[in-house]
Amino acid sequence: MRKSFFQKTYNVNVWLIYFGFLSIILNLALRQLGELSKNIQIPQLKNIFSLIQEKLGIIEYFSKLLSIILITLVIFLIGIELLQRFRNDSVLNYFKSIFQTIRFRHFLKQDERNEAISDKDNQTTKTGFDPVVQSFNNSISKCTIDVRNSSVSVVMQYPKTQQAQKILREMTEQIKEEISSYNPCYIFSAPTREGDKFWFKATRV
Repeated sequence: MRKSFFQKTYNVNVWLIYFGFLSIILNLALRQLGELSKNIQIPQLKNIFSLIQEKLGIIEYFSKLLSIILITLVIFLIGIELLQRFRNDSVLNYFKSIFQTIRFRHFLKQDERNEAISDKDNQTTKTGFDPVVQSFNNSISKCTIDVRNSSVSVVMQYPKTQQAQKILREMTEQIKEEISSYNPCYIFSAPTREGDKFWFKATRV
């Protein structure tokens, strides 16, 4: 099985938007800092502040350029997806895919906190993080649901550790029930594993 364009680019778009947003904030902060440095009038430090303003201006320029590149790339990738949907499927399914992917990830995510109660002499309770659950959460954080007029495709990263794989196998029926509830007009077949990918496929009734 092969990932669709949506499944290949969804996580890329998320990270591009994230870093684009950070670069915009950085650009605004540097611009504000540059304006503040101009208002500082200390004759003895004039040369130093001039140098600082020059360096801030350079960093501001490159952060602005980076934000433009990232946002342009996101618009380009989303534009390709929307065009493909418009021609071959439905634009509405694109937004359904995003909504279901976010909802499904929230459903799969496990609580990583692991509370360990000490012995009778020490009544304190220590809270740590379960590495098995962390491994599972890291894997499912890459899952995507692609909704089409005639089919639904769900792809998940298969966990690397045996214990995390056990969590996924124990949840298989719950997962199938959950994604079926999102798409009641589709019939899901049994999941299949291909390499490090775990697939659920459905066809429209």
